Amino acid sequence: MKKALLVLFLFSLTAATFAADAPKEVRGAWVNAWGMGLRSKSQIADVIGKAKTANLNTLFVQVRRRGDSLYYSSLVPRCPVVPTGFDPLAEAIRQGHEAGIEIHAWLPLFPAWSNQAGKPPEGHVLLDHPEWITWGSNGRQMSLADGAEGVFLDPGVPEARAHLIAVAREIATRYPLLDGIHLDYVRYPSSKWGYHPEAVRRFREETGSTPTGNPTAFSTWRRNQVTSLVREIAAEVRDANKDLKVSASVFADRADAVNHRLQNWPAWLSGDDALDFVVAMNYATKDETFNKRMAECLRVHPDKVMIGIGSYNKSTPASIKQVRSAQAARAKGVVLYDTGSSPVALWKELGKGLFKKATATAAP
Repeated sequence: MKKALLVLFLFSLTAATFAADAPKEVRGAWVNAWGMGLRSKSQIADVIGKAKTANLNTLFVQVRRRGDSLYYSSLVPRCPVVPTGFDPLAEAIRQGHEAGIEIHAWLPLFPAWSNQAGKPPEGHVLLDHPEWITWGSNGRQMSLADGAEGVFLDPGVPEARAHLIAVAREIATRYPLLDGIHLDYVRYPSSKWGYHPEAVRRFREETGSTPTGNPTAFSTWRRNQVTSLVREIAAEVRDANKDLKVSASVFADRADAVNHRLQNWPAWLSGDDALDFVVAMNYATKDETFNKRMAECLRVHPDKVMIGIGSYNKSTPASIKQVRSAQAARAKGVVLYDTGSSPVALWKELGKGLFKKATATAAP
């Protein structure tokens, strides 16, 4: 009996020492819904297998492609690639938690549809509310011919904003075991968009000016539309589930983010209803550019900025080199894009190398 108690004591002491010594960092990857990975239990098992091989602790699972759902929803139609009766998000949560991996629902916001997605299903926002689509500075509504990203909802239209808030809250409410909600495409397509008649009317009413009369003020106003929506979503999600972490993917080139995309993400990390963290999408293939952008992002808030690495567009050694650079810069975590298009060898090399030692926690 005494020997058994001694063994138990030594095991507990070892575990406590391990937890104290283990590094605390996000080791994550995005799970893209455009390819294979979320369409069956076996595909999700393959994704979880890669994550376990690499010793990852967090997966950002795409639950919305373009205005649809890879989960059960009463607000948006089901993604056409999902088999009837199957709930990819619920299955990812179940399998992920069994493996000790956090699951965050990756939620692209403003893109409503794209040519890549085919024909919108019945009940889709593009069919029910085409009036919410943004307008350009040329005085016409955005169409599918305007870019590969597709058509965007306008952040300055109150009804569109309310819809997106409701979508995020529904996920937080229906999936109490979910670990977080991860926002994406939280921006305008470019600065030439956002000229929806209702947005322009609101701007004129609030400022007494016009977009052409004061373009600087109009850019600021549009940035504030995005920032206020981020805060509103964070507040609603936490009201539904106080334990959820709320984060977002953001452009790593801060000048491009703020000036061209009207995405003032540094403002999202402080004040009321701030995000828990952001992932700076630093997909540069040249190390000089990667390191420069990483340093700029980490200066914003070193405890709340994770580094996103494009492992899809480079070799395994090149990706590992960037992971090592992020660790050397004391980033709180890295997120790899993505589980479907990255080399299979990457997960094995990470698991036996940089990520060999398990982490004590998955997120800040």
